Amino acid sequence: YSMLGRHRDAIALGCRAAQLSIMDPDIQMAYVGVFLAAGEQVERIPEEISTYQDIFANFKQRFPNSSHLQSFKVDPERPLDSIRDTLARISEQTEDVVKAYRENRMPLQMFANMLGHDLYQIWLQVVADPDLILWTAAGNDFEQLESQRILESATGFILEPVLLFTFSHLGMLEKLKELGDLYVAQRALDELHEMQAKRKMLEEHQSGTMGMVDGQVFMHKVTPDELRQINLALNGATEWAEANSRAVGLKAPFTSDDEAWRELIGAGNIASIVTAKQRGYVLLTDDKTLGDIGKQNYGISFVNSQAVLLYLRRKGVLSQEEYDKAVLKLVLAGYTFTRIEEAQLFGVIVEEQFQVTPRLRRVLLVLEPEALLLPQACASVASLLRRIYLEPIPDTMRQQLAFAILDALAKNHPKLEIQR
Repeated sequence: YSMLGRHRDAIALGCRAAQLSIMDPDIQMAYVGVFLAAGEQVERIPEEISTYQDIFANFKQRFPNSSHLQSFKVDPERPLDSIRDTLARISEQTEDVVKAYRENRMPLQMFANMLGHDLYQIWLQVVADPDLILWTAAGNDFEQLESQRILESATGFILEPVLLFTFSHLGMLEKLKELGDLYVAQRALDELHEMQAKRKMLEEHQSGTMGMVDGQVFMHKVTPDELRQINLALNGATEWAEANSRAVGLKAPFTSDDEAWRELIGAGNIASIVTAKQRGYVLLTDDKTLGDIGKQNYGISFVNSQAVLLYLRRKGVLSQEEYDKAVLKLVLAGYTFTRIEEAQLFGVIVEEQFQVTPRLRRVLLVLEPEALLLPQACASVASLLRRIYLEPIPDTMRQQLAFAILDALAKNHPKLEIQR
C-alpha cells in the first residue's frame, strides 16, 4: 500500500501489525518506514503517532542486539565523533564483502544482499566503479559459437533483470523483440516493480548517504531530479518488460532445493531459472555465475548480452557501427570478458590521446581471460602495437602504452607462450 501511494491504508495496517508484534524488530521498523514514507499531508490518528513514538523510545531496550535503529549522543562541537566507530565498522564490513565478490564471482543478487542493497543499486555500483567488474562471459570461441547455436534454435526466452538493465543502458531494448517470444518470470517482474516503487517514494524528497572511506567521513546529497536520472535504466527496463514480454508464473511450486537456492540468490532469480526449466526456454542474463547455477543445477541454457548483440548484427538488425558502440559500452561498464576487435581498441587509445587512463585500463581487461585463444590475441596485440609505433608520439608515451597492453595480455597467460 505504501509503494502504491495508499499511505493512509499503509499506516493503519502497519500500526496494527506493530501493536500485535511488539517483540518483532522487523515489523516494528517496517511500521516506522511506512510512517515516514507518508507526506505531512497524510492524516495520522493519535494511536498511530503514539505507536510510532513508542518504537523510538523503547527500541533499544526491547532489542539490545539489533542494529535496525541506533541512537547517539551528539556533541554540537564535534558532531561526527559519536558515529565514527559505527561508520568505521560498516566501512570494514563493506570492504570485506567487496573483496569476497572479487575473489569468488558470486551472483550479483548475493553481492547485493550482503551489502544490504537491492539488485539495481548494486548493478549501478558495479558499472560505475572502475575497480569492479561484472562477470558475464568466459570469453572463448566455444562459448560464442554455442551461444549463437542456442539463439538460432530457441523457442522462447526468459528475460532476467540484469540483462534488461543492460539493454536499457545501451538504449536498445526495442531490438530484443527481434529475438522472438519473450517472457519474464512473474516474481522477477514483481521485484522490478518493488525496486521501482521504493525509488519513486524517495524521488519526492532530497536524500543522501553518509559513510567512511580510508578513515575519512563523507556525506553525499542527492536531489529528486538526480534520483530520477539515476533510475532511468530501471524505469525503462521495467516499463518495457511489462509492455513487450509476457509475465509467466511457475507450473509447480518451489521444491526444497529451489527454496534453498532462493535464500542464496533471491526469489526473482530462482523463479527465472525454474520457469526457464519448466517451460524449456533460454535464460537471457548478464550474470554468468547465475547462468552457471542454472545450467549446472537445472540443465537450462543461457546467453548474455554480447551474444545477443552479435546475433542481431548477423541478422542485419544492428549495423556494424551500432554493434561496435554497444560492445565498447559494455567493456567500459566492466562487463567481462567481452570480446572486441583490434580496431576498437585502437579507437579507444586515440580517444584517450595515447595516455594510459583508467578508461583504457578497463578496456584492456578484454585481454586478460584465461580462455582467450592466445595466437589470435597475440596477433591482434601485434597489430595494435604496430599501429602505435607508427604514430608520431613521444617514445615514453609509446612505451607506457606497450607495457600496459602486454601486461594485460600476460596477466593470465605464460609469458613464454606470448613471446613465441
